[in-house]
Amino acid sequence: MVEMVVDNYIPCLDGIPVFSHSKTNELWVMVLEKAWAKLLGSYEAMIHGRVHETMRDLLGAPAYEHKLADEGALEILKKGFEQKYLLSAGVDADSSEESAQFQTLGLDPKYSFAVLGIYEVKKDGNAINLVHLRNPWGQLTWTGDWSEKSACWTPALQKQVGWASSCEGCNFWMSFEDFSKYFTRLQLCKYVKGYHFSSWKGESSTETDYHMFKLAVPHHGPHTFAVTQEDKRSASKESWKDYDYSPCHMVVAKCHKKALDDGIEFIGEAMSNPGERDTYLEVPELAVGTYYVFVDMRWRGFAKSEVNGSTIQNTFHINCYGSSATAFRDDRAAKYPKKTVLAKIQEAKMEKGLTEDLEKPIENLTGKKITRWECLKAPYGYKFIVVKNEDEENTYMEECKFTAFEGAKVVGTNVTNRGCGYRFAVGPGHTGFLFVQTELAGFEVTGDYSPAAKVLASEDEANVALVW
Repeated sequence: MVEMVVDNYIPCLDGIPVFSHSKTNELWVMVLEKAWAKLLGSYEAMIHGRVHETMRDLLGAPAYEHKLADEGALEILKKGFEQKYLLSAGVDADSSEESAQFQTLGLDPKYSFAVLGIYEVKKDGNAINLVHLRNPWGQLTWTGDWSEKSACWTPALQKQVGWASSCEGCNFWMSFEDFSKYFTRLQLCKYVKGYHFSSWKGESSTETDYHMFKLAVPHHGPHTFAVTQEDKRSASKESWKDYDYSPCHMVVAKCHKKALDDGIEFIGEAMSNPGERDTYLEVPELAVGTYYVFVDMRWRGFAKSEVNGSTIQNTFHINCYGSSATAFRDDRAAKYPKKTVLAKIQEAKMEKGLTEDLEKPIENLTGKKITRWECLKAPYGYKFIVVKNEDEENTYMEECKFTAFEGAKVVGTNVTNRGCGYRFAVGPGHTGFLFVQTELAGFEVTGDYSPAAKVLASEDEANVALVW
């Protein structure tokens, strides 16, 4: 949460406010807009952007954008209306000619339209979903079927949906068929009155690519975890360049006791969509307790100062929105190496039986009670190998060499690598994890990628072998 302090000076032209203002004497619209402009750096920065991100920033609630051409859009709209979420929709035009065509229909691609509801009616025995919209600018009105003067209406249908004559052309109706034909985007904000918002600011540099926060949850109930990166529009106020959103991997796990070493219970994980500023993980029923939130950031572009060219730390906020007043604690990443955290997460997932990403295990490796799993799909930015050594005497060691190893690096416990391969050892009675951290844009290994495994008589021998 960011606190903004503003004065009561409002930009005006000929005594009239230049930007948003009320038709009455209400001031809150102008004050809120000025605070928003200060956060982004200027009024100009507000011109472009996406509605769901704005609703998210002003309300703290999770907000999403859906393509109306996608399957399930109607169900998303109906559920959003039933849950009384905030809804809006937008029209996209690729050219001025296409924009002019939309305007002849009473739709303007420059504006966002509020979605007030959706109702199912029967006409001539057919079920029709009618979408109720509002054009906040009131300068154009829909001219197609189910518009104000359309012959589609009957007095009975008007009464059924609570229809009233449009107020200066602001409110109008259209079928969902036309809605999904002309509108391209549906924005939804899951604001719930009485919910609480908590936040903690994180900073990443070229040397730090992961973070781990602790969160106290005092009451059970629905909670949504989120990572919100610095808005691209804000970058201009600091004279930044080369800034881009990072792919983000977030994991939530419940602490068994006080420390990570005491074990964790896996709750869930989420991966950001390409080009998205926000990453969400919704937990319908979160129990009372203390939780770790692991955040893995792979910045595509670090902000650089246009003044002296120096690299600027990229900032983000980890936050929680839900039925209880949660509280974040500091970043614990310095206390636990990344390889340790990754191993604990994967171990907790396997304890819950979440092994759908793993290939079929290979048992009795080298004739011993040794089992090996591997995941080559890298769904969350990692390919990994898990080896469980139940042998009482022998140490398992695996060696793999490459001729090229692009866009990735190997991390893990008891692992060494030099960019051309790795050696990986697991002692008697232990489970070992090896992770190949991949670049999400692409991963390529060429040459001999066939690991060779052998059993060593002692752990001392393994320690010597791991020194390259």
